[in-house]
Amino acid sequence: MGIKIYPIIVAIALSVGLASCHDDNWRPDVSNGKTGEVNLKSIGLEVSDAEKVVNSSRASVDVSGYLVKITGSDGSSVQQWTYSDMPEVFTLPVGKYSVAVESHRQAKAEWDAPYYAGSKAFEITDGNITPVGVINCRFSNIRVSIFYDEQLRKNMGADTRVVVECNDEGQLVYLPDETRSGYFEAIEGSSTLVVTFTSTIGGKLVELRKTFTDIEAGQHHKLTFKAKDGNGTIPDELGFIEILEGLYLDATIISADITADIPMEADIIEGEPRPGTEDGGEEPDPGPDPGEDGDIELKSENLSFTSPMNVADLDGKEYVVNIRAKAGVAHLVVKIGTDNAEFSGVLAEMGIPMEFDLAYPGENEEIFRDSLGFPTGVDVLGKGKDEPIVFDITQFVPLLGIYHPSVNTFSLSVTDANGKLETKALTFIAN
Repeated sequence: MGIKIYPIIVAIALSVGLASCHDDNWRPDVSNGKTGEVNLKSIGLEVSDAEKVVNSSRASVDVSGYLVKITGSDGSSVQQWTYSDMPEVFTLPVGKYSVAVESHRQAKAEWDAPYYAGSKAFEITDGNITPVGVINCRFSNIRVSIFYDEQLRKNMGADTRVVVECNDEGQLVYLPDETRSGYFEAIEGSSTLVVTFTSTIGGKLVELRKTFTDIEAGQHHKLTFKAKDGNGTIPDELGFIEILEGLYLDATIISADITADIPMEADIIEGEPRPGTEDGGEEPDPGPDPGEDGDIELKSENLSFTSPMNVADLDGKEYVVNIRAKAGVAHLVVKIGTDNAEFSGVLAEMGIPMEFDLAYPGENEEIFRDSLGFPTGVDVLGKGKDEPIVFDITQFVPLLGIYHPSVNTFSLSVTDANGKLETKALTFIAN
């Protein structure tokens, strides 16, 4: 894989330039037209979740990391900050704008990651300060939880998997004892969930595939797989399949619209107990099965996963991690950590999130693939079985030396098609 240091250095240079033009003291040249100010201090966030408002002030829930973005009437981006770093006022040319707030940059699919978003329009008038007021950030992605009734759980095999796909993009694999909810990005209008259950039951491989349409943002879908006794006369069109003699597999979905005060079905507010709990409460998250040695391998010739590395000592080398997965890679999540605010700010200006899944890069695919040289999409999904996936951060390392002192980490979490998980981290120190 070729080293593309020049494009990223140019991008960072441009980002630093942009940041210098958009700091808290920036004011447009009044000779170019009339201006006014927006009072950002007036923004209050109200976060709606699970049929009730859980936050109506800055203090009750931590919204400091929420992303705030001002957009022009033509859709162009004007400026963005985190909620905690916003200036009290910001000067803008006279005109119409909107301010959008989101909890984080959402992925196509991820575990335990409810996404909240809201926006509000405002208008700048000559010489005046415009307040914004309260912005209601509503739950805005799709939550999916998987359950099994006791009769099915007693019969199903350890190889049981439920694969949930949303809009042919986001995908998560639920293992038999998975207690977490999956969260999927919704598309405007309606979304489609495709759910595939596979398990060895009574020595027979059973597969049930169901498609649910008209799925919308803000909904929690509880999918329960059940083994029902029958007399052999159950109509095929109901979607039941015989798994053992006289025992039929069924999948039913109960949905709650958790952006509203009432659910789509009144009997589901309390929910069903999660596996292993008596009252439906959350258990400590066991996480995916770590798998056996050799299922997933992350190896590097020049990098250490056990000891911090000084950037100065590594200068001039290649920094590559080779990733193998016997069953093929389903997710490759990269999480960047740094204690240097300037470096994290530059990454944000470049549009590089601090955490992302290279299997589902979304709108960031171009910068990941073309500017950074990372494998993305089809070069990740199902790969790693025969040839390793090459994760190359060679071009990142010289940049870490620019922003010092700092401690920086690259955490790599690889999930294979069987739901096995392997995580390793690289730590770089810049003095």
